[in-house]
Amino acid sequence: MDTEALKRETTSLALQQAIASGRWAIPAGLVILALVAPQVGYLPAAIGGVVLATCLAVRNVVLQRTLARMGRAQQGVRALLVTTTGLGLLLGLLPALAFARLNEGSQLLLTMVLCVWATAAVLSSGLSASVYGGYLAAVMGGLAVAWSLHGQASVGHLMAAGVILYGLTLFAFSVHFSRRIADSIAIRAENAQLVRQLASANDAKTRFLMAASHDLRQPLHALGLMSAGLLRMQDPQEIRQLSQTLAGSVQNLNQLFSSILDISRLDSGDLRVNLTTFSLDALVAQLDTEYRALCLAAERRWECQLESVSVRSDPVQTERLLRNLLDNALKHGGRGAIRLSIARDGDQAVVTVADTGPGIRPEERERVFDEFYRSGSSGLGLGLSIVKRLADKLGAQLRLDWTDPAHALGARFTVRLPAAPAGVAPEVMDEPDVDLAGLSVLVLDDDPSILQATRTLLRSWGCRVATCAGAHELETAMERLGEADVALVDYQLDGGEVGPEVIARAQQAWPGMSTLIVTGESDPARLEQLRDMAFVLTKPLSPETLRRALAGVRSAAN
Repeated sequence: MDTEALKRETTSLALQQAIASGRWAIPAGLVILALVAPQVGYLPAAIGGVVLATCLAVRNVVLQRTLARMGRAQQGVRALLVTTTGLGLLLGLLPALAFARLNEGSQLLLTMVLCVWATAAVLSSGLSASVYGGYLAAVMGGLAVAWSLHGQASVGHLMAAGVILYGLTLFAFSVHFSRRIADSIAIRAENAQLVRQLASANDAKTRFLMAASHDLRQPLHALGLMSAGLLRMQDPQEIRQLSQTLAGSVQNLNQLFSSILDISRLDSGDLRVNLTTFSLDALVAQLDTEYRALCLAAERRWECQLESVSVRSDPVQTERLLRNLLDNALKHGGRGAIRLSIARDGDQAVVTVADTGPGIRPEERERVFDEFYRSGSSGLGLGLSIVKRLADKLGAQLRLDWTDPAHALGARFTVRLPAAPAGVAPEVMDEPDVDLAGLSVLVLDDDPSILQATRTLLRSWGCRVATCAGAHELETAMERLGEADVALVDYQLDGGEVGPEVIARAQQAWPGMSTLIVTGESDPARLEQLRDMAFVLTKPLSPETLRRALAGVRSAAN
């Protein structure tokens, strides 16, 4: 809650309290006047009663209107200050006018009643220390003057000092009270905001389940039909064509799951940013080659404009961000052109991805970065949400505009990254040798289909492979392999077994063996523990990622 909103809510509460207290203040004031009437006279007491009741009634009307029409907090504070100080002056006049005619007992009784009244006023006026301070100055000031002028010489000045001290104590209490009330209102506002955020998160999960029930079922349904068809096919050409289609469905399914996991990792803080200085134009040139071919295949025009510029960022996450933007342009940019460009602007590098499709309406431009928001298009709607989160992670500025503002067409995304200072050379990243021929790999996983698929893939790369499903098969696999360069280990196995604990026996026999842990864990704390044990690969694991990890093991050994 901003400062003005907090002040407005506090003032609104003070007005409500003052209005409520004004309703019982009239009978309380009449009781006070009834106490002094026998000594000051019934007519003056009656006149005082009418004046006091009128003042309280008018004050309530003014405060009610102010509450109904209040725009800024200052309007309410001003109304409270004027009406409450006026009431305080009226109450302060009472002892100044009546003390000369009262005996000492009545003076003490009137002082006690007014002090109780001033104390009770903390609940209605104490929410604003300035308002309550003005009220106390009028009431306690009138009492102190009355005691000084009309009290007995022996106690008058002492009582006046006591009244002033009591007033200062009440004011100090009101300052503390007003702060506590403001803090309570702020906490309540934060809690209300948290409740709204939780409700929004639940709504997002509901939308996700509804979207995923279709988008994830589609490739699974296709996989089921195609796998059944493969079992009955005999023509090699048909088998090859269906296998290619099957691979495409698997790739689509993997992309969906990867996008969901990307959102989870970004939100949990698990995704790490490794800042380096690299050539942005080299990265964009690589994207230019790839997406030019995709646009050519889709019969769409492709434009790319490069300017030599290096940036200080994470090259992997920067590439992911740009790929998501380019994929979005391919999917939702109509049939028109796609343009990718980079340029240097002072101390920033500006990357632009633009299409000439229908564009994104201004009222939707904030929502398109929300997860699962699809604006009527297909897919889970996670690409731009990932883009926004990656931009925040990298400290990049992200902006969305029309490609053609005059005709309100196209979507143009602009990403600003910190450019490297002039003269700073990009850091050279050595790519590991990806020749895996002869690499000995021990695979531990409790899923037979994963064991078979991993064994087939590794052997296609020239690796020597032995597989096992748990501790009961480990010794046989070790004898079959002879010695392993690396163990590929699933973390959670059947029967409560933990992969790294099972593979520890093999590590005792082969101290030089490296370990790669494969897991579907998403909890940041657990992943941190696993990274302390070994290098961690997260599911779903693409063949390219596995190949790169194994190449890194071989490079480290050499």
